Amino acid sequence: MEAVAAGSHLPSLTSLRWFAASAVFLSHISALVLGTSLAGAWAIFGPQGAVGVSFFFILSGFVLGWADRPGDSWRAFYRRRVARIVPAYLVACLAGLVIAVWVAPLNGGGGGVLTNLLPMTLLQAWSADPYTYYAGNSVSWSLSVEIFFYALFPFVVRPILRLRPAGLMRLLAAAVGVAIVVPLVLSPAHQDTGLGFWAIYINPSYRLAEFVAGIALAGLLRAGVRIRVPVAVAMLLAVESYVLVNAVPMYASRVAVTIIPFCLLIFVCAQADVSGAWTGLRHRRLIRLGQWSFAFYLVHQLVLRVLEIHVPDPLDSTDGRLALILFGYAAATAIAYALFRLVEEPWERRIRRGRRVALPV
Repeated sequence: MEAVAAGSHLPSLTSLRWFAASAVFLSHISALVLGTSLAGAWAIFGPQGAVGVSFFFILSGFVLGWADRPGDSWRAFYRRRVARIVPAYLVACLAGLVIAVWVAPLNGGGGGVLTNLLPMTLLQAWSADPYTYYAGNSVSWSLSVEIFFYALFPFVVRPILRLRPAGLMRLLAAAVGVAIVVPLVLSPAHQDTGLGFWAIYINPSYRLAEFVAGIALAGLLRAGVRIRVPVAVAMLLAVESYVLVNAVPMYASRVAVTIIPFCLLIFVCAQADVSGAWTGLRHRRLIRLGQWSFAFYLVHQLVLRVLEIHVPDPLDSTDGRLALILFGYAAATAIAYALFRLVEEPWERRIRRGRRVALPV
């Protein structure tokens, strides 16, 4: 495999996106496994799947930092970002509205049409109310955070990339330190709700630390910094940290345990792509799945919500539930492929070319 030039595509990181999205899927199948013999295995590998979101935030900073071209205008950057996420996101928002209001409402309510239209604004993550930040397609809160990153891009990316390696290392250490220390200091008692939970999980200002860490990593790679850590070792450390998450309190589980291993894995895999070294992640099918990962992330929980509410009683057995989970995974993958091919890919091309097109809403 040939090495890739600075600023070009890093296929191993594309493949890793699928594994991160699959981890998030695992975190959302609790209603289908609890009460069956699958619960034990899921308790080891499933609940902590939310750390996949942390991986995405670090990777987002890294990829944007790696791909930045000094001659590009900010207008060109924002056009590319809109082209990349908005068409598929809007389709998923509308699907989330239909499912949340009419098909499979969340237990305890969750608001009507207006509440579930809030994700269209991409501002929902700034509210500490779970019925707001989880409105509609509940995973869309993370896109609200991403938009905040993009808004700050002109003010953070190029200044960071102008730093020397020593400055980048200090910034990386500071960003990682913030990501670890803040949840340990706040240590909220509630696992899924409350102001403390919002502050260390949904809060865009806190999640900015992961994005900055990713940019600093990209700056180091662009500056020629290399580390002698085999890809297999970085993978093993990332998997071990993923399992270890179960052994710590909730407030330390979402970011603090995995941020260093994830940073290492992203850097080492990108470094290997640049040099042409082995990663085991450059198979075309893995890359293809990675290309569908954004669409998969957008639709997977909608699929699960429909299955959870409309599953017939005979599937309450362990075998039936396992079959249902596998069906949900396959169905989400198939829908993601359709969303990618019919919406994400063609509309991205058209918007990047500057054509005036109506978004698929």
